[in-house]
Amino acid sequence: MSLDERVDAVSKGIKSVNESLEPWLQSTATPTLAQNGDTRNENANAIILRKHATLMQDWDAVQDESEVLREELKEDKWLTVFRTVTDQADGMMSSLEKAVNRCQVRYLSPLLS
Repeated sequence: MSLDERVDAVSKGIKSVNESLEPWLQSTATPTLAQNGDTRNENANAIILRKHATLMQDWDAVQDESEVLREELKEDKWLTVFRTVTDQADGMMSSLEKAVNRCQVRYLSPLLS
C-alpha cells in the first residue's frame, strides 16, 4: 500500500514536470532558437531536455521495478499461507502419531507380554 502511495505521489510530480516542460518539448520540433542564433539559451534548453529524457527513462524503470515488486509481494503472501498450512498439517501429524503410539502401547503391549 505504501509503495502505491509513493509511486502515485511521484507520478503526480512527473506529470507536473511534463506539463511545465511541454512548451520546450514542443519547441524542439521547430528549430527557432538555432535560427535566432541564441546558442546560450539553446545549450541551457538542451541540457534541461536531456535531463528530462533521463528522468523519464528512470521513471519508466521505476514503474517497471515497482510492478515486479508488486508481483513478488503477491507471491510472498502465498508463501505465508502455504507455511501456515504446512505448520498446521505438521501439528495434526504430531497429534496423530501420539495417538497411534498410545494405541500401540495400550493394545499391543499386553499381547506381547
